[in-house]
Amino acid sequence: PGTGGRRKKSRVHRQVGTLSHRVVSVLQMDMGGFHLLAIDEAAMLAAHSSVIQATSEVIQAHGGLSSPFTGDKVLAFWNVRAARSDHALHCVGAAQELLVATQKL
Repeated sequence: PGTGGRRKKSRVHRQVGTLSHRVVSVLQMDMGGFHLLAIDEAAMLAAHSSVIQATSEVIQAHGGLSSPFTGDKVLAFWNVRAARSDHALHCVGAAQELLVATQKL
């Protein structure tokens, strides 16, 4: 009503019109042996908390975007929020740093 017979575009329609395609870098990591900690819930929660904190810090330091954590899996993306030509280097740098950081845990 009041639009002169024209349909008002929905918010979803406007958002779809602004999407763009971009190459992204993706890092996936999971904790080996995490299921063995399920026997001791306190140890599992402590290990999980330590890994989440360490990985989040590394990913953010390298300009990545962390996906919500699911169990023992870490998923992160680069070149999502803002275009960066060096996103793959940052992803690999984070992966290398995560290998070292998680071995210390």
